Amino acid sequence: MLAELIDKIILSKRKEIPFIVFFAFLVTFAISRSVAYSIYYDVVPDFLFFVRTIYIRGIHIHHFNFGIILIAVAGFISLTDTIRKHVRGVAILYGVGLALIMDEFGLLVTLNQDAYWGRRSYDAIIITSVILLNIVYFRGFWKIMGAKIKKLGTKIIF
Repeated sequence: MLAELIDKIILSKRKEIPFIVFFAFLVTFAISRSVAYSIYYDVVPDFLFFVRTIYIRGIHIHHFNFGIILIAVAGFISLTDTIRKHVRGVAILYGVGLALIMDEFGLLVTLNQDAYWGRRSYDAIIITSVILLNIVYFRGFWKIMGAKIKKLGTKIIF
């Protein structure tokens, strides 16, 4: 029974682009939060020097900057790849970039360093996860609802 559930929920969806984005998003969020907490509590081993906080000319470079770059690259590739050969790789780039940006949503909105640990970032992650979850698992439902709303909308006069 568990094998059937895993097959239905994960294995049957693993090649679909929305699932790849969702999975990359969740994994990246988990890793980035783990790294952020390990830096905050100073538990990063010395051999992981590349995980430390990045400063360029005294300016702290947050990981949402890397997320913006990844989403820009994913967008550029998706616009220029006419044969759609790299679509799964682009989905991974997009999911990773989206997670890096949403992880620091509170910081982006308030421009306050302490907001990273606040609720806004967690709310953004939860809302984004719910939206991606709906895209992955309830696409048919939303297509039907969209068609009904569209049909209903033609009868409404504004």
